[in-house]
Amino acid sequence: MNSHKHARLTAKGRALLVSRVLDEGWSVAIASEAAGVSKRTGFKWLARFRSEGAAGLADRSSRPFSSPGALTAQQQGELERLRRQRWPLWRIAMQAGRGVATVSRCMRRLGLSRLKSLEPPIPVVRYEPAAAGELLHIDTKKLGRIDGAWDTALPATARTTTTAASAGTWCTWPSTTTRACRSRRCCPTRRR
Repeated sequence: MNSHKHARLTAKGRALLVSRVLDEGWSVAIASEAAGVSKRTGFKWLARFRSEGAAGLADRSSRPFSSPGALTAQQQGELERLRRQRWPLWRIAMQAGRGVATVSRCMRRLGLSRLKSLEPPIPVVRYEPAAAGELLHIDTKKLGRIDGAWDTALPATARTTTTAASAGTWCTWPSTTTRACRSRRCCPTRRR
């Protein structure tokens, strides 16, 4: 485990405190003061070293040995049954006599924390064309600002798509392609 950022002693600092007391003959009060901890903490680490050795100076997990209030498998099954009936978490917590956080953790473990996870996945509907060229795709390409004199230089289809006939308007060029378009003859915008 990692020590938190405000810890006075790390595993090396505890070993130093113990070695100062046992090897160098410091008193526990002086060694504890040098380490920046109380005398009681110094005695605690010394006693732990004497009972467990160097392994006793390492950080321990803060998780309790037993949790008598934890959910049993039967209770989790009941919570899951209520959730599959689309009950909200707060209602399940009221029914079970548990906290919302407990029910939420249980649902997260089961993968049921969101209502959309209760529904089957929606199949993707794809349209498969029977023949080449059945699907048509239309794009427009912005060519830029074209003054009024240039409108006559564009094809008739492009002139009809201009926003206005006044000078300095944006002009778009329509482009149609099909899915099966492979040559430049059927698609004028396709490059070779």
